[in-house]
Amino acid sequence: MSWNNRDQPVFNASVFIVFPDCVTDLTGNHLFACPGKISMDYSGKKVLGMEEATEVMVSPHSGKSAGVSVKTLLLAVLRRLGIYRRLKSSCLFDFYLAVTDKRRIENRRKELEFYRRTLRGFKPQNLIFDIGANIGEKTDVFLRLGARVIAVEPDPTGQEVLRQSYLDFRLVKKPVVIVGKAVSEQAGWQRMWVDEPGSALNSLSSKWVDILRIDPSRFGGSVEFSRAREVETTTLDELIKRYGTPFYAKIDVEGYEATVLSGLNTAIPFVSFEVNLPQFRPEALQCIDHLERVAKGGKYNYARDCLTGLALESWLPKDSFVDVLSRCPESSVEVFWMSPGAQC
Repeated sequence: MSWNNRDQPVFNASVFIVFPDCVTDLTGNHLFACPGKISMDYSGKKVLGMEEATEVMVSPHSGKSAGVSVKTLLLAVLRRLGIYRRLKSSCLFDFYLAVTDKRRIENRRKELEFYRRTLRGFKPQNLIFDIGANIGEKTDVFLRLGARVIAVEPDPTGQEVLRQSYLDFRLVKKPVVIVGKAVSEQAGWQRMWVDEPGSALNSLSSKWVDILRIDPSRFGGSVEFSRAREVETTTLDELIKRYGTPFYAKIDVEGYEATVLSGLNTAIPFVSFEVNLPQFRPEALQCIDHLERVAKGGKYNYARDCLTGLALESWLPKDSFVDVLSRCPESSVEVFWMSPGAQC
């Protein structure tokens, strides 16, 4: 949904759920508040007033009422109440998947096995930094490994999903600390470009934004990044001072990885960072150079997909790995660094 020059909503979806106090789309995103009984009309398209969250609005694009299943309505209500994410992170949902989508259960098993093999020496209760946690898909994996997790995410929508998934409506909360900041080379405030609230494409990297605005090939269409907001920043060193040294830091921040790593001056056993190729190959080399300054003699590997495992049979020293990376044909990889201390 967007707004016209008369401050009226212009709807970009076909189906909406009407609650007594607001209107949401079918993902549960809050569109606008409507105190009291709802009755509005924009551009001739009526929003139906209701006492309960069971009504569907006419599509502004088609002018036709869209049919919605009971399941879809139920999911929208659960999202609105803030318990949908809690249910998705429960054993009950795991049982549901085991019956309806065994492939997802198997893929999760493979991902867990990947991290157990890759993070040599990891033990339950070790600390993991999830930098760029988004809505917590990796946070969930790390918790299943038995880790304590520092989930760092500057987007308020992502923060809310993380809270609903791992902290709200629980007698025993998951061992997750949510840090509502971005990570950079120094503490302060910086601009974050926004694709949309909660989008995994949101970034502090102006280069990333410029590329996606003109290159439709990577995600099937150009991305506008029509909004921006100021976000508070911290550094990896500051996070270590406050929460302790992690066993592993996962960094996935859409082109901003080199800046994030420049704020690290403490060796930790394992680091991974995303690289979008070929555009961000220079930034990947900056990451590698910085890690060598932090702890000379580390070794490297990479994964195209955690489900398929590490690409190289053995971990390589810097120079050999740089040569491999220069010839890598993939469009996106995750580079793993193992510190000298972790090689023992």
